[in-house]
Amino acid sequence: MTHPLHTAEQAAATLTLPALLDMRQAAPLRDLLLAALAAEAPIRLDGAAVERLTTPCAQVLLAAAADASRRHLPFQLCNPSPALGAGFTALGLKTTLNDWSAA
Repeated sequence: MTHPLHTAEQAAATLTLPALLDMRQAAPLRDLLLAALAAEAPIRLDGAAVERLTTPCAQVLLAAAADASRRHLPFQLCNPSPALGAGFTALGLKTTLNDWSAA
């Protein structure tokens, strides 16, 4: 089954990331992103409120971005907080965050 390319006309709902993106939030974050991907609309996340990012949530975000790419859906993370930027940098993923922020 192929998915048509999505156009800018399809509205992207902005999902606000919570302050703590730690182990406890990995499963709820996964569920939120899976639901957003199932809607077949562009993914737009607001990272302004993030105060802490740990590896499990970074992995969930990476997996969601990969899934969005396979579905030809835009994936954007706007307003990354300093803590979110620091977390991605510590994991060697600063370029990935920059790519998502520029999308």
